[in-house]
Amino acid sequence: MRIDDAFQALVELAASRHNAFHSTEAADMVPPHRLRRAANRGVLTPLGPRIWSVSALGSPPGQALRAATLGTSAGAACHRGSGWLHGWFENAPIVADIWVPGHGRRISPPVRQHRAAAVNPGRDITEVDGIRTLNAAATLCLMGRVETDEVIENCLDVFLQTHSHAWLVETLDRLWTDNGAGPAALRRVLNHPARRLGLVESPFERRVQRTVADADLPPIVLQHQVSVGRRRYRIDLAMPTIKLGVESHGRRFHRGRRAEEADNQRDMALAGVGWQLLYVTWDQLQDPSALRNRIGAAARARLVEPRSASKQSKPARYRAGLLHFSNGVAGPTG
Repeated sequence: MRIDDAFQALVELAASRHNAFHSTEAADMVPPHRLRRAANRGVLTPLGPRIWSVSALGSPPGQALRAATLGTSAGAACHRGSGWLHGWFENAPIVADIWVPGHGRRISPPVRQHRAAAVNPGRDITEVDGIRTLNAAATLCLMGRVETDEVIENCLDVFLQTHSHAWLVETLDRLWTDNGAGPAALRRVLNHPARRLGLVESPFERRVQRTVADADLPPIVLQHQVSVGRRRYRIDLAMPTIKLGVESHGRRFHRGRRAEEADNQRDMALAGVGWQLLYVTWDQLQDPSALRNRIGAAARARLVEPRSASKQSKPARYRAGLLHFSNGVAGPTG
């Protein structure tokens, strides 16, 4: 093999490995002494002992994470890095968190190392996109060491869309220790009363649900479906007994005019069968107490309406039932 062909193969290897590769991975293409010579010419950049990158390829998002796992004999990505590999976070972490076995050697900064003796490499470690990492269940079980309950819950909601609850519980029981902050945090999130309502489709919806969970409201149903004629519409958070729904405003008015019109048609169809929809924004979530009060006031108004309407004449009930529309939200007039 000519040297040009060899380095072309090396570049292809690096490009498929987040531009981080170990000398042993390149041994069949370029021997170690030629790697050092290429580094002296600036063609390669050392990322650690016997770990290299191709200078011209830059630093893709997963480079630091893969280089950190290559720098240990049996280490694996954990916490936010592992969560990113499993698709729970949009951006790769700047600093890599690596789980290492109890006998593993100490890792040099800026990599952060974590030990958890209960982790079973044969059961809890996998490979995602060429990077060794804790599997999804083990990642969730240990993430509470460094992340808040809110972050854990967001990841949990995504996890349960594609993985089984039984697998998570089995892993949690196996990794549980009395002084384990990670498993304790996950168990706390799993046992929160609000989770009994079911899954949500986004972290935004979960925050809305948590915000109203302590309010004195009628029974709440998540992802409630309402049939209007031959159409079925889904409401993020619904109180079916009073036909009041709460929707995340983030998905409205940000997908083009066609989507906006479809949402307006949906709102009118639901209003036609007596539903009122309230739309919540991120800004409103910054003041949970005020948001709870507003939703509570709307719920109390809906509870009073049927009793008041029953005492009115038919024309009066008709007039009271007229709807007005403001910013796409249907509600009783007057």
